[in-house]
Amino acid sequence: MIYIYNAISILVIGLLLKKQLHNDKKKKKFLMFAFMQMFIIQALRSPNVGTDVMHYVNVYRNFQNSEYYGFMFTHFEPGFKCLYLVMKYFNCTQQWLLVIVSAITMCGFAYFIYKNTENIWLSTFIFACMFYPNSFNIMRQYMAVSIAINSFQYVIENKYINGSILILFGALFHSAALLMFIPMLFQIIKNWKIIRNLIVVSTAFFFAFGTKIINLILPFFGKSFYLTGFEVSRIFRMTSALTFVFAILIWYFAKTVKDERYKNLLNLLSCVAFVNMDFGILYLKYEFFSRVIEIINLYLLIGVPHGLTYSSKKYRQLITLGVCVIPLILMIIFVYNSGAGISEYKLFF
Repeated sequence: MIYIYNAISILVIGLLLKKQLHNDKKKKKFLMFAFMQMFIIQALRSPNVGTDVMHYVNVYRNFQNSEYYGFMFTHFEPGFKCLYLVMKYFNCTQQWLLVIVSAITMCGFAYFIYKNTENIWLSTFIFACMFYPNSFNIMRQYMAVSIAINSFQYVIENKYINGSILILFGALFHSAALLMFIPMLFQIIKNWKIIRNLIVVSTAFFFAFGTKIINLILPFFGKSFYLTGFEVSRIFRMTSALTFVFAILIWYFAKTVKDERYKNLLNLLSCVAFVNMDFGILYLKYEFFSRVIEIINLYLLIGVPHGLTYSSKKYRQLITLGVCVIPLILMIIFVYNSGAGISEYKLFF
């Protein structure tokens, strides 16, 4: 119930203050309220809330209390190992692990929304519904991506070195942050027609030969335990289908925009959304790619509000309603009907 309360409170306050959120100070106050609320809920939770949390907690507990549990014992990236070292040096309890990871994650996404969209209440609501709940589970990935995703501002300004540094820093905590190089690659190429055609061709290629390719590649990244083979019964991920529709719409809007800078932004966001076709096909074959899809979908946080700006004024209110209802329904399904391990929220005390 707490996840629904969180999302509804953000939605209601956002709608009430909608006209005032063009003011920079009001934006900061709204983001501070929304993300502070999400931080408190996440940081004060019991380690039993979230499927992966107890693993991270147990690793830290063993590292803290056993002289035989070496620093290089885990498979974590060096940044996360350093976090364990710092926590051990200050003799932090296991709860501080959740507090620190949550603080970095919430600050990272709040800053990303603040810098990249004017419609901050809608972006924050989408985050609260579609991404926040799963950050309770794959907290290391979300922490890394919350840092790396802020490279997007540098990407659209063609400051690729700054963007690369930020992505690589995020990758110190989880290699999933490297996915943030995808928008940078597209921005460097900038031939949107070629990029879209390549994505369509690669989608067909992955559908035909994906199993053989992934069987060869993934073991080198230590992901062999994800190789479950092709499953025809697996349902095409709903968010991939919705993102594909969104990509088509953004592509259409990009053709109508006269401002070249904004046209470039919409084309970039549409191509990133189109990439979900590739990963959606691969998800039919391997569960591992569900996480990749979720990370790529994070660009919807700014893509949807930008797309809404160019939707028909006649139907904009109706479209906004749909944009709010669909994420809320997806959140309820994920939290309470997917076995995600977060349906029963408990405080650590």
